[in-house]
Amino acid sequence: MIGKSVRLSLLAGLLLVASPSAYGQIEINIRIGGGREKLAKHLAKEMDQVRMKFGADRVALPIVKGPGGVPAYPRQTVLDLIDATEKELDHAVLRVNEPKLMGLENWAETEIEQSRHALERPAGTGGPGGAASLPGFRTGVVFASFKPRTPPRKAPPKPEPPPEPEPPKPDPLEATTVPVAQSNSVLDQVGRVIERLFVLADKNDLEVNLWVGSTPKQHAQFRFWAQSSAKGSPPAPTIIQTNSAKKHVLRGLYEYKVSAPTGSKSVTEILESGPGPAGGVPNERLDLVNGSTFFCCRFDGNYCHHVDDPKECQTERR
Repeated sequence: MIGKSVRLSLLAGLLLVASPSAYGQIEINIRIGGGREKLAKHLAKEMDQVRMKFGADRVALPIVKGPGGVPAYPRQTVLDLIDATEKELDHAVLRVNEPKLMGLENWAETEIEQSRHALERPAGTGGPGGAASLPGFRTGVVFASFKPRTPPRKAPPKPEPPPEPEPPKPDPLEATTVPVAQSNSVLDQVGRVIERLFVLADKNDLEVNLWVGSTPKQHAQFRFWAQSSAKGSPPAPTIIQTNSAKKHVLRGLYEYKVSAPTGSKSVTEILESGPGPAGGVPNERLDLVNGSTFFCCRFDGNYCHHVDDPKECQTERR
């Protein structure tokens, strides 16, 4: 029985004799395919280490008494765990040594930061408010604009209004602790982010085929890139002409700008990632982890968004 390596060598030799350029293409394809698989295995190994450490550190969180004696975690300790996990994740991606994973790293950081915000500020405890706290005239006082001819009849004194109840004093434990249930909800979200990265890498599911469309302008240039936190020149964008697809795009969260020519040579219509025009529909993020792989930019509505099918991008806006 001929081994796999021998068969590949024979095939490569035949292709080299028949067409040197064809052999070169086969060699490149084999090298790229193997590189992606190696990248996925390396990332899966790193993510497995991150999730194991996160799990161990989470179990070691000390339980203390919160407001009302409810079991809680020290707030700062939970925040420190989230920050440390985010740094571990960053270091893990750096050790893989693949700059194109920056989009995936951006996605993870954004998801973790959204979870972290829920713990940064304790719940409000209220404060003085209402009419009693606002300056103004004292009620029940009448100012005379003329001198009466006869002494006015003395009115009976009005009863003093009851004092306003004092606002409840905040429990100092609210600022320093977080109930276990609330902490677990946030930490579960962080754990799901790490698990998502591990599963994508473990299944070698780091790439997608991205289709980008635009309407009603059909010939627009779509540029997208991963947002870099490092100082210096921004990363080089990937370019797609709208209503077409690009293969082998690494998953992640990307910034984008789409431009379409108009009748005037000096005018170009532009849509880009961000909040969008005031009062308009916000532009969705190009999320190639949780979002679909079909993205549509509507120049008639000034926004871009994920769609489930390219046909949705060609329908008229309602």
